This record gives sequence, structure tokens and C-alpha cells, in this order.
Amino acid sequence: MSYAVTLGLKGLTEQSSLSSVSMRLAGLAKLLKRADAYPIKARGLEARASHLFHQPATIPHAVCSAQVELVNADHSLFWIRVDPVQLIPDRDTLVLIPASHLELTADESLSLLNAFNAHFAQDGVQLVYGSSQSWYLSLPQAVDIQTTSLAQAAFRNLQGLFPQGHASSYWRKLMNEAQMLFFNHPVNQARRDRGQAEINSIWLWGEGKLDDQLIKARLDAKIWGQGAYLQGLASLTQAHCENQPAHYQAWLDNANKTPNLLNHLIVLDADSQSSADNTLQSLERDWFQGLLKGLQQGEIHSLYIDLGFDQGFLLEPKNLKRFWRWRHPLAPHCDS
Repeated sequence: MSYAVTLGLKGLTEQSSLSSVSMRLAGLAKLLKRADAYPIKARGLEARASHLFHQPATIPHAVCSAQVELVNADHSLFWIRVDPVQLIPDRDTLVLIPASHLELTADESLSLLNAFNAHFAQDGVQLVYGSSQSWYLSLPQAVDIQTTSLAQAAFRNLQGLFPQGHASSYWRKLMNEAQMLFFNHPVNQARRDRGQAEINSIWLWGEGKLDDQLIKARLDAKIWGQGAYLQGLASLTQAHCENQPAHYQAWLDNANKTPNLLNHLIVLDADSQSSADNTLQSLERDWFQGLLKGLQQGEIHSLYIDLGFDQGFLLEPKNLKRFWRWRHPLAPHCDS
């Protein structure tokens, strides 16, 4: 059986710059040098994943992940992610710390959410619990708001990153009221006593409404990766989904159990604590050598690689004969 494989890598561009060490990885070099390069305009997980999974438009994060984290989430509504966070003063601005780094328990998260809902009940703003790190808000109609994703805002100066649009003043006011509400909440009083970071605000992001006519079904496809967004993307497109495989052979063994699924999107997460060189060295061992072998042996008839830069690389078995290509496409991204 032969498959069409798309390999996407998240987080590489957020690590330290590449060096000549990565240029010497034989499997990666051969794959990229002999591939056809195509520009990628999509930015962010949502746009990138939708693009790689052949969707005609970006599927908004909130409505997509709500399909996984909530029961019977109505995707005809307008959805917004409202995540509990910590905002730290930094000179004349704020820095955001996401809940994933705050050891927030489910009980603490629910207690803060319930306090929020009681406070804003008269406004008709009611949050729904998705997980300790993710809350949701649904509205019957779209509102004019443009937000910054949590991934783009995390650990950054928030100057210029707060919600924009005609409705932005209302949402900024809501965020400010939530800060005052959370400050004196028993959850934060207890966390201060224990020396833990406070949950002192919320972050709105991922807004959007689903257009069913812009969803392309992928019945013969499978997504491999972590997180509610990828799972939701698979659910909305009627595709299959499974957690990230450990390496190429693990993926191939599993894929061969369902030969009717011919198209595979594999999304790998770069270790945030590692360097770009170390990440690519690990992928060389676990993935690039295997993908190269798969092309050579006919296990793969089409391979597309997206490492997070401004180009994607498409390769078919016949392209491996391009021995005259010597320029490494990642060279412009290297410091030395």
C-alpha cells in the first residue's frame, strides 16, 4: 500500500536559530533539496492545519476545539475561547502566562468560571467549561472582534495584542472586570498563601463561526497529532484521528492496518525546551530517514513537508533522481 503523507512541524521557528549542524542531516537534506518548494502564506496553527488538510478556508479555533471538549457544541453559533491566564505587569505593559504553565486544577478552574458566570449573569455572558485550561463562550450572531491567538500572545508583551474591532471596548471592559473579580476570589487567596501564581485574568481568542459550505470532507484521510483543534478538525471533516506517532515505523505499521485511509496528515510538536538543531536531529532519526526510505520503497507516493517556514516541500519518488540539486533550502535560516 502507498500513501500520500503530509508532515507538519509546530514550534521549530520559535526555537533558537538553525546552524550548519542541521545542514548536515543527510535524510533531511536529500528530501528538501530534491523537492519542489511552494510558498505558504498561512500563519498560525489554525490556518496552517486547515491549509495542510486541504480546507478552502481556515476553520476557527474555538468552534473547532469546542466539538471535542464540549458535548453537542452547536457549530452554527459564533464561538470564542475564553482562557484563564495570569497577566504580569512589565514596565508599561503586561505579559501573559497561559494556564498550561500555572498548574491550574479542574476544581480551581470551575470555581473561577462559576464566579464569572454569577457576576455576568445579568449581561447574558455565560461561559462553558471545556477543561481546566479552556472555557468557551457562544453567541447567536457574529460580533465584530479580532483577537490574537493564545500561542501568539503567550509570554509576550501584550502591547497591541488586545482585542480589536467595533466590539473591542466591551470585551476589554469584561476582561478588566474579570481581573477585579478574580483578585479577591478564594482560589487566588489560597494560591497566594501557597506561593503559587495567580489566575488573575482571561484571554479571548479563536473567535469565529463555521461555514458548513466551506468544509471539505476527508473520509479517506487521517490526522495524527495532539490537541483539541486537530481532533476537532478531523471531526468536522469526517476524517479519522489518532495521537502523534512515536516515529515513522510506528506510523507505517498503524497505517497499514487501515489501507482504505490513503491520506495522512502528521503534525509533530517541537519540544519547547530544545533547540532547533536538536529538534531536527531527533526528527532525522525518527522521521526523515524513514520518510526517505518510504519514498524509495514505494510506501509513500507523495510527501509534503512543512517545517513552519515560508515554504512547503513536495516530493514524489521520481524526484529523488534530481542528484544535481545541491542548494539546501534551509540555508537562509541558518546563523552559521
